[in-house]
Amino acid sequence: MHDASRLHYDLRLEFYGVLKSWAVTRGPSLDPKIKRLAVRVEDHPLSYVEFEDVIPKGQYGAGPMIVWDRGSWVPMDDAHKQYENGQIKFRLDGKKLSGGWMLVQLKGRDEDGKNWLLIKERDIFAQSESDGIVTDDEPLSVISGLTVDELAATAVPAAPRPKRPAKKIAVAKIKGAQKAPAGKAPKPMLATSVDRAPDGDDWLHEIKFDGYRTLCRIDGGEVKLFTRNGHDWTYRYPFIAEAFDDLRCQSAIIDGEVCVLDREGRTSFSALQDALGDGHSERLVFYAFDLIHLDGYDLKNVPLLKRKDTLDDLISPLIHDTSPIQYSDHLTGNGPAFFDQASRMGLEGITSKKATAAYVPGRSKTWLKTKRVLSGDFLVIGYGETTAAGGLRSLLLAEDGKNGLAYLGKVGTGFTARSAVQLRETLSEIARDTPFLHSRPRRSWVT
Repeated sequence: MHDASRLHYDLRLEFYGVLKSWAVTRGPSLDPKIKRLAVRVEDHPLSYVEFEDVIPKGQYGAGPMIVWDRGSWVPMDDAHKQYENGQIKFRLDGKKLSGGWMLVQLKGRDEDGKNWLLIKERDIFAQSESDGIVTDDEPLSVISGLTVDELAATAVPAAPRPKRPAKKIAVAKIKGAQKAPAGKAPKPMLATSVDRAPDGDDWLHEIKFDGYRTLCRIDGGEVKLFTRNGHDWTYRYPFIAEAFDDLRCQSAIIDGEVCVLDREGRTSFSALQDALGDGHSERLVFYAFDLIHLDGYDLKNVPLLKRKDTLDDLISPLIHDTSPIQYSDHLTGNGPAFFDQASRMGLEGITSKKATAAYVPGRSKTWLKTKRVLSGDFLVIGYGETTAAGGLRSLLLAEDGKNGLAYLGKVGTGFTARSAVQLRETLSEIARDTPFLHSRPRRSWVT
């Protein structure tokens, strides 16, 4: 039960290691005649089973969230197959909800397939709403015993981060600055992939963001936000553009990345796509990491460290804990250790930049990126086919666990067109008609 922008309930069912989730605005009803709209939202990690807290103001989903009910669920048929077919019949054994239920996907008018209906089946646990409404009769958390209002009252307001006063920037005196109009937003500078982060105090290291590279261009007070390919996406980032309106300058070009943070504070590309797709632009954050132009001066030939210091002075008055503009800070030296720490935190990787580097559009070796790569040894139990890419769409993977063979998922990258042809030829020779795992959809299975 989540009291965010409006009170609603989230139904979360464990599917193969994640929680598939539906937002049920009015909550479940025990009356089989009542059909509740359930909107499919992004998957959640299993840790959310125990999550009960007050999400701070300014963050996505701000407000108190209690675990209204929990227990076990049993699908009445192959869960994955039911989900793919848009009709899931299941039984609940919870503290408040029990018996048979059904999720039915609305098709035809709903092109993206997000809209479903949650319906109670007729059994001994069914109840007419004239005899009581379960969400009204049972308002307490099954973990804390609190209502959402009581939980909200326990929250300690966070002290706002004070804004730094505006600092006058003598841009004409910056060594390397060249007088020039702002012009069009340039092609961004790109990093070269490396296997190991560089060491030495002449390198700066930043967290690598998982978002959309974006250039902010301000000229005569007009703010525009451009993609790395030069497309104007200002209309998609209204809150970011509005925040840049308060910047004290006549012209500027700022390089950065538009991102969305997950609940662990990591940038998430899938969450960004969901936010843009659902129109939740208030979730977007612009992480600024370079300053290319300021008030009639081109700064591309100014050393990176000086550009970043100037950027920090420029945007700091706009920044607080929940502002849509943030400064991408850095660490000097110790690149490998910084990468190891970023990996332990589950981040995508780091970007390393020469402290003295000029800003050169295009791929450069003075900007390097080191990405965290997850690897392991798995069993190939099948494959998906396609008319392109050598006939191989993906490999189906599994591994041995305590309870036997467990399906992990599919992988569709990591092989070239040539190796895809070879893999398909090899696998087709050992194909079989029956799968190892009957809970998976029918594909081409191998021994």
